[in-house]
Amino acid sequence: HQSVDIGGFRVRTEVDEEEECINIVAWHPALTEVPEEHHFQILFVLLDETLGEFGTKQWLGEIAIEEFDPDDKTRPLAELPDFIASMNAWYNWEKFNPLESWTMYQLQEQLDGPRGDTVVGTSLIPEMVFEYIENDGQLADNPLEGTGAELVYVALPTDIFPDGEQSEMRGAIEDTLSESLEPGRSGMVIGGAFGVEETFIDLLLFDGERSLQIVGETLSGLQVSGRVEPFAPS
Repeated sequence: HQSVDIGGFRVRTEVDEEEECINIVAWHPALTEVPEEHHFQILFVLLDETLGEFGTKQWLGEIAIEEFDPDDKTRPLAELPDFIASMNAWYNWEKFNPLESWTMYQLQEQLDGPRGDTVVGTSLIPEMVFEYIENDGQLADNPLEGTGAELVYVALPTDIFPDGEQSEMRGAIEDTLSESLEPGRSGMVIGGAFGVEETFIDLLLFDGERSLQIVGETLSGLQVSGRVEPFAPS
């Protein structure tokens, strides 16, 4: 039996000034006894514990796992947050909360499959939206598996949105959904898109069937007919 803990992990750090992030190579002696397919799973669990929920995505660039000889750029994994803080202060990097960092995207051509008629949208999770569309409604992994939360989207007929008022009407629906989900911390809006046939509102839900019930009741109250689809199997 091998114990792979934060205390035994060492990381070699390299600052990427252009990308404003830290590249790391990580190693723990016990990994020699652990199947290689589990190495990254173990490391990312410990990184989340060390850097917080969004820290890995915000601050780290390239991540490698391999045995290396310690040098002056090597430090315990537990000291990585302090090193990142010192680099952030030195370079004055400006990082935004991922829950406030919206990305606008556009599809150059229509595709077959779920959401393949998307024209333009905004999202907090653009990479996952692209993967979903480009892979015929399939994700390689469920990023929220085991958390109790789920990612879904509401699909509404585009023809219910009056010409010239599409953005305002979708925004009003998004605001109403947010107001309904927020009091019980049941979920949040994380994106939306316009398509030729359908318009989409992306949601992160925290409270299972209760959250879905709130979404259904809210849409019914707005007198709009839509369906809720998961991004990944629950």
